[in-house]
Amino acid sequence: MDDLQQLEELRQHLEEGQARCLLEAQKSDASIAELAQQVSKLHHQLQGHLPDDHGSLLRQEQRKWQEAFAGRASYADSDDEDILGEFRCCTRLQTIMTNITRLITQHAEGEARLIQAEMQEMPCPTDVSSELQGLRDLKSRLQQSKTSESKEAKEHPQSGKRICSGEEANPSEGPKVRPDQVATKEVAAETATAATEATLGPECDAEPATNSEAAKAKGKGTAKGKGKGKGPPLPKAKAMTKAAATAGKCERKNLVTLHWKALPAGMEVPSNDPFLQQCVDMVGTAGGDSGLDASPGPVSEKLGGAFSEADCMGLPASMVEVYFRRREAAVQLEPANTNKTTILDEKQCRMLGILMGKYRMKNKDESERRIVNSMKRAVLSCRYDVLKEEGLSMLRKVIRDAMGGNNIMDFVKANGASALKKLKDPWLHRLVYEVLKVPQIEERLECMLFQTAFEEGLAKCKKNMEVMCKALQMLSEKHNRLRELFMIAHRFGTALNSNCLAPQAPQGFSLTSLEKLAQTRSTASPKHNMLHFVLAMMTPESASGLFSEEDLKLLTAARATKSYTVYQDCTELTQGFYAIREMCETGKYKSATGERVKMERRRMTKAAGDEEAIDTDDCFHSVLQAFVEKYDKRVQSVAQGCYCAFIVYKEQALFFDDLGTVYPPPKDDQDSKVDLLAVMHKLAVQVRKHAVEVEQAKHPVQLGNSCNCSDLGV
Repeated sequence: MDDLQQLEELRQHLEEGQARCLLEAQKSDASIAELAQQVSKLHHQLQGHLPDDHGSLLRQEQRKWQEAFAGRASYADSDDEDILGEFRCCTRLQTIMTNITRLITQHAEGEARLIQAEMQEMPCPTDVSSELQGLRDLKSRLQQSKTSESKEAKEHPQSGKRICSGEEANPSEGPKVRPDQVATKEVAAETATAATEATLGPECDAEPATNSEAAKAKGKGTAKGKGKGKGPPLPKAKAMTKAAATAGKCERKNLVTLHWKALPAGMEVPSNDPFLQQCVDMVGTAGGDSGLDASPGPVSEKLGGAFSEADCMGLPASMVEVYFRRREAAVQLEPANTNKTTILDEKQCRMLGILMGKYRMKNKDESERRIVNSMKRAVLSCRYDVLKEEGLSMLRKVIRDAMGGNNIMDFVKANGASALKKLKDPWLHRLVYEVLKVPQIEERLECMLFQTAFEEGLAKCKKNMEVMCKALQMLSEKHNRLRELFMIAHRFGTALNSNCLAPQAPQGFSLTSLEKLAQTRSTASPKHNMLHFVLAMMTPESASGLFSEEDLKLLTAARATKSYTVYQDCTELTQGFYAIREMCETGKYKSATGERVKMERRRMTKAAGDEEAIDTDDCFHSVLQAFVEKYDKRVQSVAQGCYCAFIVYKEQALFFDDLGTVYPPPKDDQDSKVDLLAVMHKLAVQVRKHAVEVEQAKHPVQLGNSCNCSDLGV
């Protein structure tokens, strides 16, 4: 019974606190209503013509923006200020709405905090958590007592009847307690517990209330009781940010796209920053305090503070739709020609596009049709100012591939020339078709390419032949000194290899063995090799005048040109020229493949029955005839010069008695033969280097083993 009395006292105490809270809530409601009236007055003072309904106001403004922007096909410069004025007005209105809402929310939150503070400051005999725990214990005891009474009622029906009827079973048991009072006390305890938990929030240790309990705490309970069962309102859920609310939505495709770079997620400032520790050490070292005991404190802040939740205004979706809607194209373009067929491949279209693009840059006023006609006329009349070497090369490549693969001429025969318009890139196909109508177009382009590069090739052949002939002439003038060098080296080597199993060379040694002279070192003086001794045994005049600085420059230039390259360039130049000269004389052209093709003139297309006349734009034969007459003698001099140069080259190889090693000159580095001029260049470099070292040896003893000139055979 003592427990019941304590429960009754606690219930009364809670009812008094609840009544006090309800009174404070009514006062808060009155203050909120008064504040709302003040805000309404302020709103009417700021802009009296605005309606009170914010939603309808925004909808009306949005409707005005849409109607204003729907009639505008384009934005003029004079309308910029009006648009910005409307935007500023809408933004100012949105700011006012946001400030009013924020004031109301702040006031409501402040009143809720005041109520919670008063609830916490109420005088209680024990802590709230202890009260709640006591209530739970009392509830469990009542449940146990109720269970025990039901068992006793089953065992003693008479006593059970007396208890249910409200009669006193035993005078010593205390005051009577009706079942409705017990139920009322239980309901009051549960209601007080739910109200206390809802008021205190998650700070208390009590279990969260269920939905039914929360509903009972908010309104009238289903069980009977004296109290109304009202309590403080439940805390509102935290509002989601705009970014979180729109994270799962798809991007609107009708708005302007903002291309920005997103920050990586999950980045935090490290608690122990080694860079700051190094700064501390550096400060200590600069201050002369070697024992500085300082470390950077832990950094608890996280990155992204600039983007954390803040009380700021967001642009309404209606304004975004109006001011940042993606502008539609004024002219609806046709879809890409993805389904159209093409005869030219991607590489051919790219080369022809570059060719026509370069011509269009110089002639911006011409249409595609005129560009095609101009290029075709340039091919017929050999106008190299329109089609230069690079353009002719690309056109020849496309024509060769077109004739070998899908032929445009077959397509035109089957479908007609007008069908080219239905292809992808029709003007590129038209250009190839018009050029293919020129007879023997591939051979013509080959001759035109040769003509455009002829002068450059002629100058190159003359220059390289001149360098080669000067180098060979220089070697011819030094036969006596070279003979002395080779004879001393041969005798020296024969003496070293006598009476041994080493290879003997009674007729002389190969030019490739010259490098062995610099590799064979003296055992008595390792810093000197066999070439030092050979130069020391020569006469001073012969050793010093063997290769001069100018001679070395000539051999360096001749080695760079390569003998076979000189021969190849001269051969291609002369053979190409002779093929064009033969075409002018006989009308047949010998192409690079060796096939002889009859070069016809282009005929004009006439009506049936009329005789076809030669096209006046076809100047190919006359241009090449003038070209042959102009350069005939120069090409003959190149051919004669090439012949004479390699005659001298062969004579030098015979002089060194090693024709099989250096003649004919090698085509590339993988060839078994070597270039004579390259061998002589290497020998000249070694001789000049060793001659300087021999000259610096003032005393013969420095050559090793205290030998003198007579011992070396000088």
